[in-house]
Amino acid sequence: MKKIIISGLLYTLFSAAIFAQDSGKKPDTTRIQLGKYQMIIVEEQDGNTTINMKSENKDGTVKEKTFRTDTDSDGNQIIISEGDDGTKTIRIEEEVEDVQDEISDRLDEAQDKLEDAQDRLEDKMEELNERMEAKREKLERKTELKKHKNKHKKLVITKHKKKYKLYSNWGGLSVGYETFLDKNNTITDAELFNTDRSYSLRWEFYRLSMHLGTPYAALTSGLSWGGSYIPLKDNAQLESDENKTWITKDATRSYSKNKLVYTYLEVPVFLELFTSTKRKSNLRISAGLINKFRLNSKAKYEYTKEGKDISTTVKDDFNLFKYSPELSARLGYKGVGIFANAAMAPFFKKDKGPEAKTFTVGLNFSFPVIKSGRAYRG
Repeated sequence: MKKIIISGLLYTLFSAAIFAQDSGKKPDTTRIQLGKYQMIIVEEQDGNTTINMKSENKDGTVKEKTFRTDTDSDGNQIIISEGDDGTKTIRIEEEVEDVQDEISDRLDEAQDKLEDAQDRLEDKMEELNERMEAKREKLERKTELKKHKNKHKKLVITKHKKKYKLYSNWGGLSVGYETFLDKNNTITDAELFNTDRSYSLRWEFYRLSMHLGTPYAALTSGLSWGGSYIPLKDNAQLESDENKTWITKDATRSYSKNKLVYTYLEVPVFLELFTSTKRKSNLRISAGLINKFRLNSKAKYEYTKEGKDISTTVKDDFNLFKYSPELSARLGYKGVGIFANAAMAPFFKKDKGPEAKTFTVGLNFSFPVIKSGRAYRG
């Protein structure tokens, strides 16, 4: 709860800072009094915002704390907190990510409990409906026999169709280890990278699916946003021009961070098979194609040179792919699954970098996403 409150305060500061920068108005001061709590918000001409908070304890002492926005050397928005416990720097993105992770974990746990409860309730409802259906059919037969004395007339009894849920391997958070394959399908570092610590993250936020005439097979598509983080070789920096991509080494630099980061949008087309209509005993097998579209790419560096700490970010396409289809296979059970993706197109444009294709393996954790499609009734 404390993290959520802090995140709310960070969001207020961040929003106020953006508003002040966009408006271009003169410094504006807002005072808010909530019982023993007093808040003073000042929007400076330089676009920064300062919030002064005062509160009175039961013993009459007054506690005061000041938050103000600023920008670090990387251009990221930060908050500087000043109070009795000293001065602290709060990075907005890191705090919000921590809160999001905590909320996501709680949502996952609550979703699992809710789905288990729903499964139990559905089983009981199905049993009750079957009993009621049997009694109703028996009563209808007796009624029809009384109304129609003609013993040759057929009795038509309509049964209600059952709706089956679809438990897909697509949807949630995927975490994977990303490396490369050469033309002989052998794992390689593509001459430029140190793939021992490379990884990728994907948020599969939308799913479109439908059963294929049976509750045990379905066609699935959707959308996901992802990012890959691939370290470069030791003391190396990524260089590129319109003809080639390569690395340069500088013995005077000691890198603590040098990596390539690129983000992408994915659209899958999967054929999925299920062993059961119940979530608890359902083993899911999926295979198909993922269409991968690169959004942007950049290289991040942090190093020490002549006793000085230097941090830089270089945005460039580095002759990377624009579109790369990937063959994908997945195996899932309950809320966890494993996957493997193998690219069909080179990582770099033709003749503009080492000949290599991405290969990713990892885990998928299911949690609620936006869903649409057609359920199977049978």
